[in-house]
Amino acid sequence: MSSTPSSFALGIDIGGTKIYTVVVDEDYNILGRGKKKTGDGSPGQLMQRLYVSIDEAIQNAGVTFDQIHTAGVGFPGPLDPDKGIILQATNLPAWSHFPLADEISTHINAPVFIDNDVNLGTYGEAMLGAGAGAKNVIGIFLGTGVGGGIIIDGKIYHGTAGTAGEVGHVIIQHGGIPGPFGLKGSVEGLTSRNAIIRSIRNDIKKRKKVFSRSFIQEWKKNRELPTRCSLP
Repeated sequence: MSSTPSSFALGIDIGGTKIYTVVVDEDYNILGRGKKKTGDGSPGQLMQRLYVSIDEAIQNAGVTFDQIHTAGVGFPGPLDPDKGIILQATNLPAWSHFPLADEISTHINAPVFIDNDVNLGTYGEAMLGAGAGAKNVIGIFLGTGVGGGIIIDGKIYHGTAGTAGEVGHVIIQHGGIPGPFGLKGSVEGLTSRNAIIRSIRNDIKKRKKVFSRSFIQEWKKNRELPTRCSLP
């Protein structure tokens, strides 16, 4: 970024359920935010929602497009950070070889850099968060899916095929339930938010006892998820 006080950057997180944009200054202070639902995940609809998220963040920050000098974008799934294109998206189909960096760059008229969302999340923790001060960091993020990032000597490690850290696709239960890409018994297929919701719904359909009595009583009393309760 430029050394002038009027230089700002965008941070954009594109997920399976929402798009989140922030405007930051040179000291990484968040000045404005924009948030939209991902929608059906198609490139056309998602990009329109992404532009609205960007516009909202810039407006809320009280800056102008001319003051945005760069943007960093996190996207779920394998991609080519050098070419700025999406290779494949686990939770966002129909994105094969989509030129994401160029599309956003045209909208904001500034350079755009993309990488896997968990790679960037891990890098952020390594630079400013839980891993600050450490040269080597591994991050695992649970959400719509399950992703991992690896930092070696302070730099993102992409591996030979650019998919290093994709722990969500590691098989941990032979012959388990199918997950993304048809992989049976993968970490993501068993432990992601979608997997947990699916498991609860299946148990409810089978009339199994999903929550304990103390859990339900605590919820009725405070309308908040209890931090501790007895098991069923």
